Amino acid sequence: LVIDDLHWADSGSVDLLAKVMLRCKNIMLLISARDDQPENLERLIYAVRKRHHIRQIHLQRFSREETAQLLQELTPELAEQAERIYEESEGNPFFLMEMVNNHRAGVDISTLNQQMQDFIGARVSMLSERELAIINICAVIAGDIKLDLLSVVSGESQLELIEVLEALMRK
Repeated sequence: LVIDDLHWADSGSVDLLAKVMLRCKNIMLLISARDDQPENLERLIYAVRKRHHIRQIHLQRFSREETAQLLQELTPELAEQAERIYEESEGNPFFLMEMVNNHRAGVDISTLNQQMQDFIGARVSMLSERELAIINICAVIAGDIKLDLLSVVSGESQLELIEVLEALMRK
């Protein structure tokens, strides 16, 4: 069973997955999850550790230096753009390899290809209506956004906004 992006799962889904794992003897579970939200993964591991062998592999984003080195090795002609590419990809290996592959295919890497757009679209589609509303307001307001202005424009209290903004930052 393959579960991608466990960090998007709610606690009920994680509990259900743990119950399935505890009841099934001959099952192998492969999970991917971002490490900036370890709660769900830790809960699942704790729940099933005694009955199942668990192997964790921690993959980190590329640093600025690693991004530059990767570009130098794979596509030396992009090495001079390493800083811009790192800023756009944030060291995400998926985006880095998409940029490299697009460049090799002669595609302008200054634009997102359909696969990258689909990847981002899938993430955005999982946001709540409330989160999307706040994002849309922020997209319209130019520059820094003060919490009190966002509160007036959105109709949300500052405390509610902080909760929504924290959830968005985690995602």
